[in-house]
Amino acid sequence: MQKDEIVPVVLVDDGRGAFGPLLDCRPVFGLRSGVFTHGERLVAALGGRLAAVRVPAHLEPLVREESEPGIATDELPDVPSLHVVNGRATGVARLPLGEALLDDDGTV
Repeated sequence: MQKDEIVPVVLVDDGRGAFGPLLDCRPVFGLRSGVFTHGERLVAALGGRLAAVRVPAHLEPLVREESEPGIATDELPDVPSLHVVNGRATGVARLPLGEALLDDDGTV
């Protein structure tokens, strides 16, 4: 991968966000703070482009309908490398390719 190549980003909602009814009809990375959603901020911080999203089953039809054309909701893009980011993450701009942030219990 070349240094200035834009890396595809996959945002994942693992269903563990604790935002109550705010997440009944949207993924955690769809929460808006100001002008941008958290997902838009994550993708911008990585300098990538959104290529796919993974969400809990009950949100998939809604997310598929609301996603931009070309954003996969049920498969990963066929590319040599990509960023897979939990939609609850913060501080991802410091994360180089091939690295992962882990919770205290060792989960990604």
